[in-house]
Amino acid sequence: GSVAEKKAAPERALRKARYIMNVNITINGDIRLVEAIGYISGSIGDGDGVCRSVLDDDRYVNHDGTLLRVTSADSTQKSNAVSFCVGQIGKGYSLDLGHDTSTSEADWYCSELVWAAYKAQGIELETNSTLPGITPHELRDSTLTYARTVTIVGRPIISHISTGSSTSATIYWSSVSGATTYYVYRATSISGTYSLVTTTSNT
Repeated sequence: GSVAEKKAAPERALRKARYIMNVNITINGDIRLVEAIGYISGSIGDGDGVCRSVLDDDRYVNHDGTLLRVTSADSTQKSNAVSFCVGQIGKGYSLDLGHDTSTSEADWYCSELVWAAYKAQGIELETNSTLPGITPHELRDSTLTYARTVTIVGRPIISHISTGSSTSATIYWSSVSGATTYYVYRATSISGTYSLVTTTSNT
């Protein structure tokens, strides 16, 4: 996905996976993420590196997610932390358990990226300097972060699509209980860059 023009206050999504834990900064509400991803495929570190992604309801629930905010960060620090992470997109993934802070770093791991982004703003989120690397638990347990309550309202199901011409289509979906606004994104391919088309309360 692409970075939204209007950036909301950055948060971090602490998600528990089977093998690794990723920490992410949101840059558009609570769904657009920048994260350092590493999948185990023979060895740790075989993954997509720093990339944009989406945190949807299924991912949040299936990975027992927790969204965190930094209590002491002002709007400028939050925006700069987001810019720090966006600037690292395309870099590699390496679970080297380091404490890297340079914007010229060649690779990152999940929690290190978020820690470094706020470290660059003068905010120290590490809670135990005797441990190797930066762990997601440290960011979660920091006195400078707090968990945000998230209400899962579900996902709409597309009922049908009608094409008016070769350049237009109308999409219909089921209403979701508790939802007040639907965000519609589009891309030229399923793996492509998604951009926000519109928001609507209609289905």
